Amino acid sequence: MLLLTAVALPAAAQAGLQISKALDGRFRKAHNATEIVVTGEKAREIGLKVYHSLTVKGDQKAGRQIESLVSSDGKKAIDKEVEYRDGRIFYGFYTLKPLTKKRPNPLVNRFILYMNQNLQRPKPKDAVILIYMESEQNGSYVKSLIGK
Repeated sequence: MLLLTAVALPAAAQAGLQISKALDGRFRKAHNATEIVVTGEKAREIGLKVYHSLTVKGDQKAGRQIESLVSSDGKKAIDKEVEYRDGRIFYGFYTLKPLTKKRPNPLVNRFILYMNQNLQRPKPKDAVILIYMESEQNGSYVKSLIGK
């Protein structure tokens, strides 16, 4: 039951977003992917409600699919910081429309971070990183957590 809850909560967090197609668990058993989900007390310790990341290495096709999903959600972002290289998204930090919750915490801010390390200079790495976060904190705080 606990395992079911651990999988269902993060999946519900991205509901309505295109990136949910990448964060739905399809990569969990892939040898070239790392998926990290942090919720509950551990997430609260760092000022988040949800942290869900996916890193896929050595799979250009999956990387392009993930980039397409991010781009689709990015079109609906209320704020964004995006860097393109060679016509592709190298880096994107997107602030999405907040979720409205009942009191005492009425707003939950939502963020997507995407990085295509294949486009990194000078030393490209064959990896794509997607991170979805929810927090009552602002984008500056969330960026400070990821070192950007």
